[in-house]
Parts: sequence; structure tokens; C-alpha cells
Amino acid sequence: MGMKDWQPLNLTQLINDVDELIPGHLNTVESLMLCTLVTQLEENAKVVHLNPLVGQASALMAAGLLAGKGGRLFAIGEFDLAQGATDWGLGATLADANQRDQFNQYVAGNGLGHYVTTRVENATQAASRFKDRCVDLLFVDANRTISELSAELEGWLPKVKVGGVVACHGATPEAAEHLQKALSDTLLSPRLVCAPVLTDGLFVCRRHKAPKTKPKTAPLELRTSFGP
Repeated sequence: MGMKDWQPLNLTQLINDVDELIPGHLNTVESLMLCTLVTQLEENAKVVHLNPLVGQASALMAAGLLAGKGGRLFAIGEFDLAQGATDWGLGATLADANQRDQFNQYVAGNGLGHYVTTRVENATQAASRFKDRCVDLLFVDANRTISELSAELEGWLPKVKVGGVVACHGATPEAAEHLQKALSDTLLSPRLVCAPVLTDGLFVCRRHKAPKTKPKTAPLELRTSFGP
């Protein structure tokens, strides 16, 4: 049964289904947080996922659009898992598959393809195709070097709306460390206020205008309770 066939929509079950069907590194708490973030976005939200692997996070965010107020997710990256998916612990069967085909199969195959546009291009260069302050939520998979992450964050932060969300995930302790380093090195601190609810690998912030002093706005809060 595809997710689009569920009536009425049970978001908790949908999240569990994504986690069961699509390999990835988000744990149950992170999956819940990410999907919930998207359900809380405004109507017709624009979500950007940089450098996706095989679709777990994109499917969760598309599910959030389905359960929330709609919109579109842009999955942007070169889809060149050249060293094989086994490097990320996703299973040997994926190493020989075309990454983009695998991504599309997982996302569209679960009834969520209607919400997702896939773009095969360099994630940093792709930022120039988007207007400033047009993105409601930016999600960065930290499967990159520190310099690559820093360049991506520098290029994409201006594209995020004031009040918008920047979420990043490090699949491994090393990736999470790279992510923390990139965040601290890209002059983002004055413009980002981190959420109080974090995991070892998931970092969530809200963008503010560059202030003269530390912003008094409350940090991002997540509502994680919802019914069927």
C-alpha cells in the first residue's frame, strides 16, 4: 500500500513506514523531528534537500508536506555515490545501483513523488538558481568535507527566509563533527538560533536577520504530538 492510499492519514505510522522501507541514518526521534518540522511550515512551503543519499530524509519531508499545508521539495545533488553505498552503511545491494534511480524508486514508490523535484547538479552551484529568502526549510546531509559544507551553507543561507529553518544531519560522528565545524566557520552564528531539542546527529536552527546584538527571539520549538 502506498502512503497516498492512507485514509485518514496517520502521520506516526507514515513515519514508521518510511523508516522501515527506506534505508538511511535518521533514527526514530530524528525522523519524527524532521517530518514534524515540515508539517509546521506555512502553506505551499518550499523545502530544499542538499545531497540526498537514497531518499529517507526526502521521503520524510515529503510526508510532512502531505500531512501539512502542501508545497514542494527540491532534492538537489550530483547523485554520484561513487564509492558505493556500503561506505555509508546502506547495504551492498545499493552500491551497484544508479543512485538517482534508487532515490526516485524509494520516494515515488511510496506515493510521495508528487511533492518532490529531483535536480542533478552541484548543490553549491544550484543556489544561484533560487531567489533570496524563498526557502522555508533547508536540509543539509553532511556527507561532505568541511570545505564543501561551508561553501554550501554560505551559498544557501541567503536563500532561506527570515524565520525559516536550517536543519543539518551528520550520519556518522565524523560527519557530525564536520557539520559543527562548518556551521561555526561560515559566519552563520549571528543569524541562526538553534533549537533546544537536538540529537547527536541532527542540528536544527531558525534564521534571523543579522542583529547588532544577540536576538531576543525565542529558539525554535517543535510540537511533536499529533493524532491520526
